[in-house]
Amino acid sequence: MILVFNKRQRKRETTHGQDNEANGDEFHLQYDTSKITAAIPRTQVSAEKDELEAGLTPDANPLSGTVTIQDDNVIWTYQRPSGTKTIDELRTQLSRVEQLALLSNLTQLEKFKQSQVTVLIHPDSLVFNESFVPFVIHRGLCDVVPPKASTAEQLLAQYKAIVLYVMANQSDFEKMHKVTLPE
Repeated sequence: MILVFNKRQRKRETTHGQDNEANGDEFHLQYDTSKITAAIPRTQVSAEKDELEAGLTPDANPLSGTVTIQDDNVIWTYQRPSGTKTIDELRTQLSRVEQLALLSNLTQLEKFKQSQVTVLIHPDSLVFNESFVPFVIHRGLCDVVPPKASTAEQLLAQYKAIVLYVMANQSDFEKMHKVTLPE
């Protein structure tokens, strides 16, 4: 994963590909104040625009958004609810009880383990409201949009890594994730 933060433009950019290197999945996230954009190479998306829009159905956790196709990329633009914060904006300010509440609320994402919608439990792919309810920024569609697969084992490993990242105040999520991967 590559993380770029541009202070002048107040944008943070992230490229994900860590769990999906074997099947070539990759996506690029760009954060602005009120929206978050995910770009995926068109070669990695095996659906038409109307099918992609079906994956944007508002839910309790995924952010609402729009999808456009530009040249060789499929672009999702998500509306970031006001007052939401990333894990990195929250974790150093939270008491132990608040950390536990945030992590407990992440169990809401368990519903995606047997769903056509796939999620990535990662610090850059989540924002939280003032009650620590998680919102999934970018989500995939099984075998159609990266992340294309999301098994129960992968979600558990990602959840364990988030627990270590938040509770132990670790600075490298990727390192925590590698430690928690099943053998």
